[in-house]
Amino acid sequence: MGEDVLKPFVVDINGIAERRSPPPLSGRYTKIILDASERRVPLNLLMFRYEPYREGACHKHEGSAEIYFTLRGMGTVEFNDEV
Repeated sequence: MGEDVLKPFVVDINGIAERRSPPPLSGRYTKIILDASERRVPLNLLMFRYEPYREGACHKHEGSAEIYFTLRGMGTVEFNDEV
């Protein structure tokens, strides 16, 4: 196998420092689980936590995809101007 193959890895999320996002994303906290630039793979994996009643900024990521899992609470995601 070549070096470009993503090798399996195990991560203890409790051991990853949570970072507070700067304005305009105040009220959002991030844990970077997999950083594409550090592992030379075309995949980022992040975990977000929002304070109650906070919103994320509407934005786009050209050439990439996002997958959302809600672990607790509820929220709304807009996709192509649809809710």
